Amino acid sequence: MHEQEKFYTNSYHKESFHDRRSLLYKIDFGRFAPATPGRLLDFGCGMGHFLAYATKLGWETCGVDLSTRDVSKAQEILGVNAACGSIEQAEQFGIRFDCITMWNVLDHIGEPMSVLSRLHALLTPGGVLIIRVLNRKSRMLLYEMATFLQLKRIRHLLGIYHELFFSARSLTRALHESEFSRVAVRNSFPVADMGKSVNTSPVFLSILHAVFEMIYLFSFRTVRVSPSLVVKAEQ
Repeated sequence: MHEQEKFYTNSYHKESFHDRRSLLYKIDFGRFAPATPGRLLDFGCGMGHFLAYATKLGWETCGVDLSTRDVSKAQEILGVNAACGSIEQAEQFGIRFDCITMWNVLDHIGEPMSVLSRLHALLTPGGVLIIRVLNRKSRMLLYEMATFLQLKRIRHLLGIYHELFFSARSLTRALHESEFSRVAVRNSFPVADMGKSVNTSPVFLSILHAVFEMIYLFSFRTVRVSPSLVVKAEQ
């Protein structure tokens, strides 16, 4: 098995990982989602856990993912509307969406500008794109700290398997160049993506998120220190 595939099999395919992300969906999606549910596309839907979550909220959902294995599980286990493919498959649905989500997907794409432009065309007027990506500045700081402290395992986990790393500024610029407007960038809820390497209790993560938000507010809304960013942009 390829090293990257093995990493994601051991991490992202565990049920406990998706249990931890349920609070992330509640906070990050709840913050930016349109008030009235409509049609939603989850681009890079994986095994469909977010699709199932959004469906319960009243959204008419569908998703696409490159992994045949994950799409099959999404269909068979969760019964969600998922298809194997990328942007071309999303365009073949033949409809426009009120909301498109990308949960830790954009930083795995080699040509993000092309995908963003084509997703823009799939939104209804005033539709919302919600993206979660790793926070480049925060990750660089953590990487430097791990290097200084010789924490090789943590340093390895911080830097692997991502085509790109975005800062708030670079992602905002990319979205504006793709014709999106009203871009808003916030600290994403710090779900413990690395499993047992950190405290994963909801109480601890909620306190940590509150600290990140306080830093953001006291810095006059300029400093975002969470390991990941969540971004909303409108069509």
